[in-house]
Amino acid sequence: MIRAVSDPPPRALVTGASSGIGAALARELATRGHPLVLVARRGDALERLAAELPTPTDVVVADLATEEGLRTVEDLITDTADPVRLLVNNAATGAFARLTEQDAATLDATVHVNVLAPLRLSRAALRRMDGRGGIMMISSPVAVGTVGLTAYAASKAFLDALGRGLVAEAPAGVRITTVAPGYTRTEFHDRLGEDVSGIPDRWWLTPEDVARTALDAHARGEQRVEPGRPSTAQRAVQKARRLTRPVTARLRRRGTSGSA
Repeated sequence: MIRAVSDPPPRALVTGASSGIGAALARELATRGHPLVLVARRGDALERLAAELPTPTDVVVADLATEEGLRTVEDLITDTADPVRLLVNNAATGAFARLTEQDAATLDATVHVNVLAPLRLSRAALRRMDGRGGIMMISSPVAVGTVGLTAYAASKAFLDALGRGLVAEAPAGVRITTVAPGYTRTEFHDRLGEDVSGIPDRWWLTPEDVARTALDAHARGEQRVEPGRPSTAQRAVQKARRLTRPVTARLRRRGTSGSA
């Protein structure tokens, strides 16, 4: 009797892998046997993470807010002899402040990291995916629009649209999954400068929760997953918090920006 031999887990590239959800995804992917490419600005954090992972891991220090950094990762995906067959567009940046209070550099970085990088990296990866592979977009429930996060929310709405479009365009056998996790305990809220002290403990997810749920959904071929999807009551509270609470009362540091 001849037994079928399954393909080994494909090489995966995770952007924004130095902390939070990105680092949790890297750990979970490694546990599942995927060789990895980890991308972020903080090389020291990437090296520490790579040292603890049980699978072959390459570290790429790149700032996706710059053309040089984006081109570095784009070229790696395009030129490597060992194709990236799972791309995780996780890196994100932004600021918690009214649009008129954000400087041009912050807005440019938000567009470069959250919009342009996923667009170009997805294009590069899809060109190497001949009937197998996948792309994951890490979006957010705030994509519906949130006072104080207008630019960030708009960039996440772009990711939602990109994911839907690629579902229709991707070759057969290539899976596209958009992940919109609820409140997740990472340092990202602090980097944004957003006060989340009023969010009940029971609403929070861990990065590990998000990583497992996202990768399980992707393995099943689901096109969208919302870890920690809020109940009707939670959505009502969140909407009121977004639209009625003064932005200035939720700011810890005016003009602060965050990146993952």
